[in-house]
Order: sequence, then structure tokens, then C-alpha cells
Amino acid sequence: KALTQEIALVMHLPVSDPKVQELIKRHHEGIEVFYDCPMEMYRGLGQMYLTDPRFTKYYEDIEVGLAQFVSRAIDFYCSNR
Repeated sequence: KALTQEIALVMHLPVSDPKVQELIKRHHEGIEVFYDCPMEMYRGLGQMYLTDPRFTKYYEDIEVGLAQFVSRAIDFYCSNR
């Protein structure tokens, strides 16, 4: 949750900003502690943050608009790896 809150603090930046992308990289690495998560799977996970109300609620409870921001940031991350 602490990392998610850190991401919320940089929502004013473009998803391409190095600070945002470093946090998304850490997010991806955190997922990979539990299971292998190649880029296309990770991109799908980012999309789920918008399509699955449980994920959306988690992010939106931290900051309104965060689910969309994280999803877009993950998409950018995956496209540039």
C-alpha cells in the first residue's frame, strides 16, 4: 500500500516521467515476487485495474483517478520495455 500511495503522489506528472516509471518498475518487481509476470500479462493486470470493480475500488479509495493513472503508467511501461 505504501508504494501505491507513493504513486498517488506523482499523479500530477505524465506517465512517461522517469519518477513515475521507476515506481511502476518497483510495482512490477513486487508482483514478480509472487509470480512470473511478463509484460503482456502485466499490461493485462493494469487493464484489470479499470475493468474489475474490486481493483478499481482499491485504487480509487487511495486517490480519485489513481486506477486510470496506474493503468496508463503500466501500459507505457510495458510498451517501452
